Amino acid sequence: MHFLYINWVIPLIIFFIIFSYFFHTSEIKFFNWIEDHFFYKRSNVRKISHFLFIIAILISLLAALDLRGKEQRIKGKVSNQRTLILIDTSTSMLAEDVRPNRFEKAIFLARHFIKRAVGHHISVVTFSDMQKRLIPFTEDIDLLDSRVNGLKKMRIQKGGTNLNFAIQESLQYFKENNPDEPTGNLLVLTDAEENHGDISVEIDSDISVAIVGIGTAKGSVVPLRNRNGGFIGNKKFKGETVISKLSESYIKSLG
Repeated sequence: MHFLYINWVIPLIIFFIIFSYFFHTSEIKFFNWIEDHFFYKRSNVRKISHFLFIIAILISLLAALDLRGKEQRIKGKVSNQRTLILIDTSTSMLAEDVRPNRFEKAIFLARHFIKRAVGHHISVVTFSDMQKRLIPFTEDIDLLDSRVNGLKKMRIQKGGTNLNFAIQESLQYFKENNPDEPTGNLLVLTDAEENHGDISVEIDSDISVAIVGIGTAKGSVVPLRNRNGGFIGNKKFKGETVISKLSESYIKSLG
């Protein structure tokens, strides 16, 4: 480590000496005048303050020389993986067995992953009976975080969890830039409730799939709300209140 602007050392030393001399002499003259007219002598505190001020000027001049030294370019390994996040938007995701509800918990987990996925190209897809790509692959973390957080305003009123179709369609996005050898990661955030059959789609060995189950085995009613967020009743099927439960067995079977 060395000073970056070492060639300025001599001019700064000269400046410091001249500044210190004039500052010190002016201080002495000022307090001599004070003593002659008001009979007040300079206190020890004032002397210490005077000394520390000069030291501070010296440190500031040394800082101006930039002790960090020259910049160095270091090549680092940054992940260039592609990750597609699938977020379940079916009605059952409104259940409040996790707070504030399953859907907002999924949004929280997606944002948590996005903020830590440095170097990843991330795409976000929402799904229920159908799937919709919210954001194509991008490494713009701020854009991703903003769009995913905006899902909180989404109105969920109906729809089941067609996970099979969602995964099948999402796999096509990995083939856009590399149709012969699709690679990447698929992160699914779902309660696996109301699924439309077992996973029957073939997944390439170069695509890693992780499924995060959101909800509890005990389950909860599914509250429905109007446009203003007011409660309008619980979801019912054939006149009976629906109790939505996390399908642990279905998630385990995906292994």
